[in-house]
Amino acid sequence: MPAQELCLRCHEPVKWALESKEHSHKPVEKACSNCHNAHNSEYRFLLHAPTRQLCTSCHVGVDKVMRNAEVSNEPVFK
Repeated sequence: MPAQELCLRCHEPVKWALESKEHSHKPVEKACSNCHNAHNSEYRFLLHAPTRQLCTSCHVGVDKVMRNAEVSNEPVFK
């Protein structure tokens, strides 16, 4: 069984959310393990890295935009 299917057997709300999204997130379509460690992590939601670091590892330009923004959004900068 592919890992993605195994994850979604228990995480029904995530499966529903993924199926109902008009626009999908490509790494999620491929495998949960692109961002999450299924067994252990020191980061929230079993992520491989802190949220901002993980997101900006693919979305390179976003980090620069956030740093230069006139108004900061506290959740983004945590």
